[in-house]
Amino acid sequence: MISTSRFAEALSSQAGSALENRSLVQGIHNVVVPTIGMIVPNWLLVVPRGHTLNFAQQTSAARLEAERIIQDLSHEVAGSDLDTIVLEHGPAVVGSAVGCGVDHAHLHVLLLQRGFADVLWKRIEADLEAEPEVAPLNALHRGVDANSAYYLAWRNGSRLLEQPVKAEVSQRFRKLVAQAAGVADQWDYRVHRFDDNVWQTVAASQHRRVLAA
Repeated sequence: MISTSRFAEALSSQAGSALENRSLVQGIHNVVVPTIGMIVPNWLLVVPRGHTLNFAQQTSAARLEAERIIQDLSHEVAGSDLDTIVLEHGPAVVGSAVGCGVDHAHLHVLLLQRGFADVLWKRIEADLEAEPEVAPLNALHRGVDANSAYYLAWRNGSRLLEQPVKAEVSQRFRKLVAQAAGVADQWDYRVHRFDDNVWQTVAASQHRRVLAA
């Protein structure tokens, strides 16, 4: 499955040539890459090395490492007035609209200016059929049925979990980000790549690691 997935190159032992396959963080169980269609800068993906359709199906070790990676990414930009939002489309079957054409688990991690994060979060709250609940990162997938499709959003210890899903919508969160960014018609990552934002994010990430070394 991995050999034909969007993340095949990023997860291979050789460095990816395409910018979106450039590994920014290497963990034992996960890698971090920039997303294609980066509507706003600092939009990263945490991708598990082992194949499952969603993160709830991953091992506890992979989920724990992913949570630590997200915490580390957040700490890197802690002094930059950036806020962290974590999103997941959780498909349960291959080829569903929930999976957005990528049938391999991944978490979207957006490091956003706080004002924009506020605007986006309000849109997410309005769109998902979910009541906010207190959940630290280490409880991100608490109570999630791994065999049923879901949409998940997290910010500052507050989680929204829509399960069962009210409607299977491809690129549902991308559409909300595009609306919040004022480019509502540019949500499709297959058409609108936003390569400048990808370059900016990769360069900033590498610069932070040089300074920390």
